[in-house]
Amino acid sequence: MCARILFFVVVYHRYAVSTAQQQLVADARAIEPDVWSYAPLNLAYLTLAAQTHHYDAMVVTYLAPEWLSQTQTQQEIRIPGPPPLRLTRWLMAVNLVPVYLLQTELAYGGKTIGALAVTWYCTTIYTDIYVAV
Repeated sequence: MCARILFFVVVYHRYAVSTAQQQLVADARAIEPDVWSYAPLNLAYLTLAAQTHHYDAMVVTYLAPEWLSQTQTQQEIRIPGPPPLRLTRWLMAVNLVPVYLLQTELAYGGKTIGALAVTWYCTTIYTDIYVAV
């Protein structure tokens, strides 16, 4: 029985990390046109994504084209996520909720125009405990 639970924990954790990376790529694809055109970012979308996907923070990095600026090569915008619950903070302190830095490139027309990075806390421990009980 313990081997089955351990197997579930490992497989589910890998699945959760893979899903989080896929969600990050989807979020990046949604903002790429705004980053390419230097339009204002849809902060409502990014805030909702941070809350929904349990991101501690999202950082959008613009890479300035060479012709635009010789002195400032990049610009960052940070979107904070919701604070973790008290129980989650405690589980993070005892390393039962790992924190990951996930990132992906922002590309448009085959050229890298920036990056999207998130700090994500993986809360699979709650599901693992439910399955174990």
